[in-house]
Amino acid sequence: MEPNLSNDTHEVDGSDTSRDQIAHAYSTLCESLIERLRSTFGRTAAEDAVNEFFLRLMRIGPGDGKRLTFSYLYVCCRRLAARTACQSRTHQLLAQESPAHCEHGEETESLTALLQGVTRVEWDVIRLTVVDGLTYEQAAASLGISISTLMGIRQRSISRIRDRMGRSL
Repeated sequence: MEPNLSNDTHEVDGSDTSRDQIAHAYSTLCESLIERLRSTFGRTAAEDAVNEFFLRLMRIGPGDGKRLTFSYLYVCCRRLAARTACQSRTHQLLAQESPAHCEHGEETESLTALLQGVTRVEWDVIRLTVVDGLTYEQAAASLGISISTLMGIRQRSISRIRDRMGRSL
């Protein structure tokens, strides 16, 4: 039987003491959060979301006067798990070396049609910034171009794809 954790609150103020309180909240609530998320996202995804959220919380702090209730932590971890699952599906669909190599049914055929004419550099910019989630600085460094050049390529590519989407609707 799952414990009633709805009122399990940990006061946090951003100091070293708050880091201890975050660690205590993690040790106290981690398994219950994972169990609650497991039915929707699976055990591995639930563990990843809970661990990632608490790592972020330790790194940036909870903010002034935040109360770490079970329901607050659950909602944050659920959102993170859902966002990660969505990004994972997008990544699986778009992570091909080239859009022409996709073979995943009608959705992919439509996506491939939209991406026809996208150059290799444009594809790399979209993949790095959208699929892989790199910052502009990281993507530009990876491609050996300036940030302003990367942003221009990205904007033109996305505009061209949006234009094609409008024509195909």
